Amino acid sequence: MIQQTIGILGGGQLGRMMAIAARQMGYKTVVLDPNPSSPAGQVADGQIVADFDNRQAAKKLFDTSDIITYEFENMDLETAKQLEKKLPQTSRLLQITQNRLLEKQTLADANLPIAPYFKIPNEHLSIHQIPRFEPKKFPFIIKTTQGGYDGKGQFLINDAADYKRFIDHEFDENKTYVAEQFIDFSKELSVVVCRNERGETKIFPIAENEHRNHILYKTIVPAQIDPQTSQHIEQLAMDLAQNLNLIGTLAIELFLVDGNQIIVNELAPRPHNSGHFSLNACCSLLNVCCLLLTAHCSLLTAHCFAQPGVWQTH
Repeated sequence: MIQQTIGILGGGQLGRMMAIAARQMGYKTVVLDPNPSSPAGQVADGQIVADFDNRQAAKKLFDTSDIITYEFENMDLETAKQLEKKLPQTSRLLQITQNRLLEKQTLADANLPIAPYFKIPNEHLSIHQIPRFEPKKFPFIIKTTQGGYDGKGQFLINDAADYKRFIDHEFDENKTYVAEQFIDFSKELSVVVCRNERGETKIFPIAENEHRNHILYKTIVPAQIDPQTSQHIEQLAMDLAQNLNLIGTLAIELFLVDGNQIIVNELAPRPHNSGHFSLNACCSLLNVCCLLLTAHCSLLTAHCFAQPGVWQTH
């Protein structure tokens, strides 16, 4: 049997986990990343050292891979489009999750619960022009629509003075911003869903997350929530995966509000830091993921690597 090769856009820690699990399943990997000592490149079978917008490097990745995935969403969109024929996740999913405004519009179109929001146009807005969130105007959070993660590109606005400071010192007319109503949540949750091209879907146990300085500090699995809330989240994940026609892995970040209300915060079309527990805490990947794999090297193969093992159902 010819050993198939999975191309990975991005050489970070999640790509490293993919490469390690891929080898355990008998696949080879090649990584595209500008860092010659990238974590994934250190364990992959090959690495292409180049910027993500390097078209020649992308072609080389295409030519040496049977299928391609990405390990984080801040990826050059044009490169993803160039690789589309071997990228079952699609560049469209990448485009949605790269842009907070487009992501929110997509979630709203899918009738999923999100925080109230509005776009801040590039021109200057006085505080009196800011739409009022019901039942009050403050606090709210201003976020760049692109490029932000781990709290970067986010500005908490508690009052008019905060907004003035944002306009005077942070506002960039070359960027677009979205304002979201501040959510006073009781828990931060996440769920990872995997789906293949046949529509077969598996959901990992729901995680309860604690962040410190915008960085994930601790994950509790299973999340300490009631069974009805768990069922609601699992159904939400299934519905969203179907709505997006997901092929691969999607992480959904959520807020729990007022006991049992769920609000979708953000999406990540890849393995997620809150899913690290699955490396050792879930049952064998081969026992369950083989049910999801197609005869060829499907994207679900590539992504279930990094969340290696779907929990055993009883």
